[in-house]
Order: sequence, then structure tokens, then C-alpha cells
Amino acid sequence: QLEADAFLFGGNVPTVWLQDRLWHGTSDLRWYDYASWTVYVSYFVATYLVAGLLWFFARARFRRYVGCVALLAGMAFTTFALFPAAPPWLASREGELEWTTRLIGPISGHIPFFTFSFEGLWERGSEYSNPVAAVPSLHAAYTLLVAVFLWRAAPRWGRALLALYPPAMGFA
Repeated sequence: QLEADAFLFGGNVPTVWLQDRLWHGTSDLRWYDYASWTVYVSYFVATYLVAGLLWFFARARFRRYVGCVALLAGMAFTTFALFPAAPPWLASREGELEWTTRLIGPISGHIPFFTFSFEGLWERGSEYSNPVAAVPSLHAAYTLLVAVFLWRAAPRWGRALLALYPPAMGFA
């Protein structure tokens, strides 16, 4: 996968290239660090929030949505089993990639409304996750599913935000 990334992006792995240019360390966070953090963390809420909204306001679409969520999860599990791939932070930790920083924890420590150590929670909670479940990214899949399911009901300005959501998650 790393070789494919480098081939597709002119010899550079996108995560390394982006961090070299955009990451300035925890003492110098930029607006886009916070924006990327927000988009990334929305993954953990958006799928369930949309399910709840559909349950209360469009129940006829709820069952189809939940079926799509389950299908995506099943497809991801199958892919993870057949093609386990390490996320960039783990690949760099194992020496397969130039050093990258796992940014969610350091940025979380600077979010003012968190009164606990989110970085510590993130690191401790990761022991229960699948560290090689990076391809396909459910972040991308569920984000696209949310955008597709909300598209018809969204006003014009909402559609613009929905169209930006999957690419923003890819960037984040």
C-alpha cells in the first residue's frame, strides 16, 4: 500500500508530505488543525446522529440506512481480514514509513471544552481497536454514506457542505 501511495502521488506518501508542510507541533496549532480534528472526530458521531434523525423524522428511510451501515461494516471487516493495512502512524512506528505523528491526541489536548485528558483516553482506548483496520477507511465510507443519505433532504447550502464532507474527511 505504501508503494502504491508513493506511486500515485509522485513518489510521496500523502500523510508524510502533508505533515511535513502543515504540522508545526502541539505548541503551534493552526486553524486547519482544529478544523481537521473536528471533521475527523465527527466520524464517531455522524453515523449515529443521522440514524437518530432518520428514526425520528424519516422513519421510512431509517431501515435502509441501517442496512447500508451494516453492509459497509461487513464489507470493511471482510476487507480488513483479506487485506490488513497499517495506518500511517503505525507504519511509521514500525519503521515502514518516514515518521508521522498521530495527531488526534495532541490536538485534542488543546480543545478548550475537554476537561479530561482526551489524549490519554485516546491512547488507552486504542488498545480495544483494530490497529490495522485502515483500508478501506470506514471514515471515508460512512462519511460518504451520510452525504448520500442526506442529499435529497438538504437545502442547496446543505448540499454544498455535504459535497465537501467526504473530501474533508479524506484530508483529515
